[in-house]
Amino acid sequence: MYEAGATYNEDSKTRGFAPGSLTAANHNIDLRSSSSLNRLLVEEHIDYGGFWFFSFSKDVVEKIKLPLPLFIKIDDIEFCLRINELGNKIVAFPSMAVWHQPASAKKLNWETYYYIRNDLITYAIHYSIEYMDTVQHFTKVILESLSRFDYNHTEMVIKSFEDYIKGPDFIKNSEPEVLHLNIIKLSKSYNDQNEIEDKLAGTNLLTRWFKVAAESSNEWSSVSREWKSASKEMTSTIFWQQYLGLKN
Repeated sequence: MYEAGATYNEDSKTRGFAPGSLTAANHNIDLRSSSSLNRLLVEEHIDYGGFWFFSFSKDVVEKIKLPLPLFIKIDDIEFCLRINELGNKIVAFPSMAVWHQPASAKKLNWETYYYIRNDLITYAIHYSIEYMDTVQHFTKVILESLSRFDYNHTEMVIKSFEDYIKGPDFIKNSEPEVLHLNIIKLSKSYNDQNEIEDKLAGTNLLTRWFKVAAESSNEWSSVSREWKSASKEMTSTIFWQQYLGLKN
């Protein structure tokens, strides 16, 4: 079994900003073992249950409202954080599970964009997200990607950061289908680089990153507040009706 729920943001207590930090409960246990099955009877604290198979009452939705319009990735985590903040517990039922291909086997570069952008949004809403911690973290990620000549991954990291800095109006005003097609295209944009273009691409990406990182320093606090403030509006029924073009 991969997990029976998970905690979120645990690593931040020891190493600062840790986007995508999920600690799986009962990770990799052998379900053929009776002792493993007995472990599943112990109710553990978990922050999140995946939307693959997740149920909740209408009463909960009336109190915390709807998910954020993040399309995919981290939307279920953010929704569950609000359930926990309400004082409700999230539990994993031992006899119920979903069997599917692990995310590590998919290797879809475009998913990087959604993971990072939505992680930043979730951090801004539920935690204190510090500018220097964030920039240092992504500078390290970008330098590691560039050292592997993985320009497509670098593009996704920078693009996600750029769109986060645009604030909640970016989500409100963008067409998800159009945005997604653009992200898929960008995620493959460095597939056919020759040697000269390859060296230039790395330099351009690094320059672009330092530029957006520097420019974001002045608006960092205000953007974080905007995401936190807009979260209430963007989870309302009225917002979703307008966002989806539905009649009231």
